[in-house]
Amino acid sequence: MAITVLDIVNIMRRRGRGDPPAALGDIFVNPLVRVLTFLNSKMDFSRAEQDLDAALNLIDDTASLNQMAIDLNEDVTTIVAKLKAGIDNYASNFGITRRPATTSSGSVLLLRYADPSTVLPITVGSGRRFSAVSINQEYVAQTTIVINAMSYDATYSAFIASVPVQSSAQGLNANAAIGQINLIKDTLVGMDAVTNPFPISGGRDEETDASLVERVKLALFANNIGTSSGYKNLVLGINGVKDTTVIGAGDPLMSRDQGDGGSIDIYITDPVPVVINELADSSNVSLVGTDYIFTASRQPMVKDLDTVSPNAGASQHWDTSVYAGSIRAADGVNYGVSDPTGTVIQYQTNSLVRTVQDFMDDPARKMLGADIMVKEAVFTTVDVIFQIVVLGGYSFNTVKANVEAAVTSFISDYSIGESMDLSDIIKVITETAGVDRVNLPMAKFDKTANASAQQNVITANANEVLRPGTIMATQ
Repeated sequence: MAITVLDIVNIMRRRGRGDPPAALGDIFVNPLVRVLTFLNSKMDFSRAEQDLDAALNLIDDTASLNQMAIDLNEDVTTIVAKLKAGIDNYASNFGITRRPATTSSGSVLLLRYADPSTVLPITVGSGRRFSAVSINQEYVAQTTIVINAMSYDATYSAFIASVPVQSSAQGLNANAAIGQINLIKDTLVGMDAVTNPFPISGGRDEETDASLVERVKLALFANNIGTSSGYKNLVLGINGVKDTTVIGAGDPLMSRDQGDGGSIDIYITDPVPVVINELADSSNVSLVGTDYIFTASRQPMVKDLDTVSPNAGASQHWDTSVYAGSIRAADGVNYGVSDPTGTVIQYQTNSLVRTVQDFMDDPARKMLGADIMVKEAVFTTVDVIFQIVVLGGYSFNTVKANVEAAVTSFISDYSIGESMDLSDIIKVITETAGVDRVNLPMAKFDKTANASAQQNVITANANEVLRPGTIMATQ
């Protein structure tokens, strides 16, 4: 008759000898316990590899991860990497891949304080570098720009010219709030300073496990591309799209179909600007009253007056119709009484809109009879100016740079239609190393540059995305 280890333990206890001696435990009991523990952990790990929610829960459970690493004689990094690979493999069954980290883009404004006529034209070569010192980020010109004219701007008390740029690094940290780019790397003869009048946006970290799992789940019930979820799932898979929302029949934001249905507006963010040089001629210049208006052929234009060159006395002319923000928009430049015919006008277009529109117009993806229009999300900047008290032993300038970068990154990651609470901003500030407290009320927490009233909540419309404007910490 066979005697098990448990039998031996029970016999020892019945005879009043207590637990088995250490030698017996070491030889029989402990190895068996270790084997059982290993097998249990191995089964738990295998289940997590096959179940998306279980994988997410385990990745977020530090205590369980550490114990599993001990049981399986693995390091935590290896276990997490295997779980992530399992999520990626599961997603690949639906043709879904993890979105990579992306660079940010926008435009910088070059400033010259003296009359530029003696130094023009100025060539800004592709790859020219500019820096945001406070956040330790670098930005490069996307293409070679020849500046033939500069207009005087009273806001900067300088002559100005705009250059599109892209960040050297990828990720949320590559986004810059208004005014953070402040250094011309090397020497650019003829220019005195640089700034960014608008946020540099679009930088994104590698897609998180939670986001990837959400898209996989969306694919499970959104196979019909004629549904809102189906369209969203498709668009999120396009390279460069950070976020999207779908507006259909019955939505208050849908005005194109006049209540009859059949129209679908797909809003996307963030812009991907591309420089266009176009000759102004009789086909794109019209006289409206006494004003000459140039209408760009590549729509929509990036909302930055300073991208227009030459721009002396000019103002941007925005389409406010139901086609605004789409490839069917009529954005342009109002030159007033000056006829621009015969001149080459330089502007930036949001190329991402056309990329997504072309993708969605493929008959294989378009629901029969549906009028699909891709639009850029309504882009609204949020100014946050606040006073901080720094802990002893910390440099104010260092903490200032870190907390401004933290707030910038936090706002840069907002989704379309996501509203912002003042309490969330306070949390980001106070969790930054070196911050003792933030003094309230804040000087400004508003989504428009001109309004001065403090707001505790900034509510975004379903087609609106909030992005960092002026982010400034004072003492």
